Amino acid sequence: MNAGSDEETFETAARSTDDALDAHLRAAAMLRGSNVISFDANTEMALSAIAAEMNLGRPDVIRIALREWLAMREKDALPD
Repeated sequence: MNAGSDEETFETAARSTDDALDAHLRAAAMLRGSNVISFDANTEMALSAIAAEMNLGRPDVIRIALREWLAMREKDALPD
């Protein structure tokens, strides 16, 4: 294996990681204003049920879900 190939592999992996991080940040930014985002009927019903069960508002449930999803994605993205 040559050094050029290793460098290209590293750069490709770094770009992929940067792209994933950018996608996560964009999703977080879009969902930050989650009170104006509408979902399909089944998702809206699930959000309402969970919010009522947790005694939280819909935006709070979405923020919690997003935060936990991002934490799980970050954990899975890191090497062991």
